[in-house]
Amino acid sequence: MKKAVACALTAVVLAGAAADFAVKPGDDLARARDEARRALKEGRRVCVTLEPGIYTLAAPLKFEADDSGTEEAPVVWRAAKPGATILRGGVTLKAANLKPVSDPSVKARFPAEVREQVREADLSSAYPKPLTEWEPVFRGLPPDPWAYSGGKPLPLARWPNEGTNDLTGPEPHENGWCWFTNVVDSGRNPDAQGRARETAVRPGAIRFMDPRAERWRIADGAWMYGYWVHDWFDVYQRIGSFDPSTRTVRFAEKVHFGVGGRTWGGSKRRYIVINLPEELDAPGEWWLDRQTRRFYILPAVGMDEIVLARAQSLISVSGAKNMRFEGLTLQYTHGGDGAYVCINGENVVAYRCAFTDHGGKAVVVGGGFGNRVEECRIVRTGDTAIHLYGGERNMLVPARNALVRCDVSRWGLLSKSAGVLVEGCGNAVRGCTLHDAPTGAIRYGGNEHLFADNDIHHVLLEACDAGVIYTGRDASTQGHLIFGNRLHDLGDTPELSRFRNGLYFDDSDWGDAAIGNSVVGVGNAVVIGGGSMHPIFNNVLADCYGGVYLDDRAYLWKRSWRGSFAPDPKTGLGWAESCCAPFNYRYAPWSVAYPDLLRWMDDNPELPHANVVSNNVFVRCSKPYRLWQRDVEHNGLLHSDWNVVTTNKDAAIPAPFHPVEIAAAVRTAVSSPDGTTEAQFGLDVAGRLSWRMKHSGREMVAVSTLGVTVDGRDFGKLVVPGIAIRSEGTGVAVTNVFSRPSQDTRFTDKLPQGWRGVAIPLADLVTGRTVAVVEARVFTGGAAYRWHVPRSGSSRVSGEMNSWVLPRRDAVHLLEAERPDGYPYAELQPRGKVAVGVVFPERPRGFPMTGKVVTPWRVTYVK
Repeated sequence: MKKAVACALTAVVLAGAAADFAVKPGDDLARARDEARRALKEGRRVCVTLEPGIYTLAAPLKFEADDSGTEEAPVVWRAAKPGATILRGGVTLKAANLKPVSDPSVKARFPAEVREQVREADLSSAYPKPLTEWEPVFRGLPPDPWAYSGGKPLPLARWPNEGTNDLTGPEPHENGWCWFTNVVDSGRNPDAQGRARETAVRPGAIRFMDPRAERWRIADGAWMYGYWVHDWFDVYQRIGSFDPSTRTVRFAEKVHFGVGGRTWGGSKRRYIVINLPEELDAPGEWWLDRQTRRFYILPAVGMDEIVLARAQSLISVSGAKNMRFEGLTLQYTHGGDGAYVCINGENVVAYRCAFTDHGGKAVVVGGGFGNRVEECRIVRTGDTAIHLYGGERNMLVPARNALVRCDVSRWGLLSKSAGVLVEGCGNAVRGCTLHDAPTGAIRYGGNEHLFADNDIHHVLLEACDAGVIYTGRDASTQGHLIFGNRLHDLGDTPELSRFRNGLYFDDSDWGDAAIGNSVVGVGNAVVIGGGSMHPIFNNVLADCYGGVYLDDRAYLWKRSWRGSFAPDPKTGLGWAESCCAPFNYRYAPWSVAYPDLLRWMDDNPELPHANVVSNNVFVRCSKPYRLWQRDVEHNGLLHSDWNVVTTNKDAAIPAPFHPVEIAAAVRTAVSSPDGTTEAQFGLDVAGRLSWRMKHSGREMVAVSTLGVTVDGRDFGKLVVPGIAIRSEGTGVAVTNVFSRPSQDTRFTDKLPQGWRGVAIPLADLVTGRTVAVVEARVFTGGAAYRWHVPRSGSSRVSGEMNSWVLPRRDAVHLLEAERPDGYPYAELQPRGKVAVGVVFPERPRGFPMTGKVVTPWRVTYVK
């Protein structure tokens, strides 16, 4: 039956425990949310359906813990017709209501040929408070608002206009960029050896020969935006003065690297002049007088409305669990926290949504666990398209937040940041298409992220000395996997193609694995900028200037005038160790996850170590290996074998060798004989072997990491679980059960009779061979698992990455059983706010074992 609710803006259909809400344009979404909250408190399943149309939001639609569903019954906000339900921000102006320019002094500033067509609007009522002024020097977004029309951003008044070319005028320009080499003052002083320093000490200056500069009202504000030194460092600079006698533009304030100077890619630098009414001369261009709050535009033919996007969010989720947003389109914001923001959520999913035309970030997902942006489209963002973070680096607790099977394009339109920014621990970008943007696709830091099966093309259309997938300048960013990605068709300026790189491990970055990728037609396919511990396996590197590039910049720059990797003056620690010291890396869990980190940190860490390049195919790479001479002399810094190199101009580009696929990982579930208890084993979204347990429908162990480190390898990573062998028994699952070293086997007689078990083979991601087995047994009220790692002779066990995320910490016992001879006693270590893990206080640096390594059973038992 149908029942009207009190807010009079929705209808509720009650069917048992279900509450379905229908919302139409013009209804108050916040009130609909409040009605949904009341239904949740009554124990009903909630679905809110938004009918087609435009919903303009002056403030974010906020969701909190009270809006949470359950894993079995998530709260759903969905579009009745995907793509036709639009949540929009900003202020809408009708083009027909715009008026001719009223102030003659303002009108005179516009170019004579268009000033009669320019129209204005008074924004005082829409923006009652003073507008934020542009800073003299800044990177990032100009302040809001920003103008859009017809689903596209409109160009702020500028010169040269977008896409224009003039190679013969006083200021030659191409593709909408003006190029300069005529630097009057770089802003930098030379050092004692006469070399230019890297940082500026005063504002720089350039010559500008075009007479148009003489009509600019510099005192009222004029900016130039461009790549002033490096082709990865874009800056807005206010013009301080223009001297017509010398044709000199001097900037108002210094910018970090100064102005001009040769960088990778050549000495020509790019810029535009922007935010000047004197340059408002193309249909669609606009300008905002921030003092008077008057908006001016040269309307384009057919223009119906203009939306001025504000710094706001549209959907904001904070602390909610088990929610889904399906088929919604979010449009028109500028800056702020992001259009769609999910902070400290759990299992909150944006599914088949569209995020279009956002001046800042479109999506921000941070904190919490298991949040996903799945099969969504993100297009035209001024900044990063999506910022993904979460997890606890110090204890290596993964967040498992993920971007999955999304189409992301045209980011970095106003601030040249990467399309996807990933930080924290244990997050993922999988199966996405990232394309058509001026900068790189993915930039990341943190630990244990997965970037897998992505198709990336037509990026780095502007930026140079940059990477498609980039990380750098932090030796602590360990444990990442880049697997099965396709990188191809980059850039649009052939003369700069050598400086556009594929996988870029910059400035002494450590610990990234690149396995089974295809990198075609870039400058350098893989760049290792002086770092260590980068396994490069099973990749195809084709039609590149360089295949694998390696240098020793941390060694060189430590002793040079740059001083970039000098020891920390406060602690005395070397540069690499100062990065890792805050994470207590010499103890578990870091010492277990990254045992080689200790080895190389104590052995000339400024040199690159343990970069293994094997089983790769190089096709028509001008220089398959680009090694600085010192790297050849430092024996063993790069080990290379079993690679295939061909220069045949007709050779086809093969597919990378994938003996197993991450996407083919088998998820195994096993239940107790009475069906009350279930454990599941498989890869989490970030590619880490994990498990979870439920009892009587309640989650007793949330998704938790598995791993044991033997001879320097953590077997919970770079593996793919296969089909399990099943077994069962009528006795107790395990014997000799201890809760701590001082106790005897008193728990054994409490375990019930009867169990079901599995033995899960783990295939190596590089070779496909089975390298370990996880054995598990599930009984009424509990589960146990242990590791089998084949070995002969002596091995060294660094420890276990096994952990438990416990929603009900006081509801379970964590025990061990059947400890082999020589295996030390285990204790539990708190890992962040939500987890505990195994440590060995008597042997914190590991211990030797002979023959096959079999761990004790790790037993979870419901109290």
